[in-house]
Amino acid sequence: MIEDEVLDNKITDFNLKMTVLKRETLVYFNFYNQLVDMLETLREDLNDRFNIKDRKYFNSIMQRCSRLQANTQLIRDYSKQVTEEYQMTIDLHLNSVMKILTVVTSVLMPLTLITGWYGMNFKSMPELEWKYGYLMVFVISAVVLVACLWWSKKKKFI
Repeated sequence: MIEDEVLDNKITDFNLKMTVLKRETLVYFNFYNQLVDMLETLREDLNDRFNIKDRKYFNSIMQRCSRLQANTQLIRDYSKQVTEEYQMTIDLHLNSVMKILTVVTSVLMPLTLITGWYGMNFKSMPELEWKYGYLMVFVISAVVLVACLWWSKKKKFI
């Protein structure tokens, strides 16, 4: 069934399959709707052309067509439900990807700020002339990276 394929994430061409299913069920639904209308008109027999047996037969066929129309509507509703489940799985996957990208951005943004700051090469920055200036920037960047990762893990983002 399509629903199992959606939940197992094994479906291919979902949109095509659902479009075909929806189109076919709509055609059947309209067909049964027209058939029920026609049979109601025949059953009413305003001109008294049919006998009681024929009217009962029309009534029986009309009931069958009504059941088929109801079943077609159930299939249409089911296809909408499966489409919503498919959309939900896509949304969940997209949310997990966005969560990862947000964590990566939040971890790298302070490092970008530090790199940009020290990349300006102002002459009044004494640590640039200092023997351990490069090491200090590296250590500060590593501490900021570890702190961001620790905070993200503490908040259960990763």
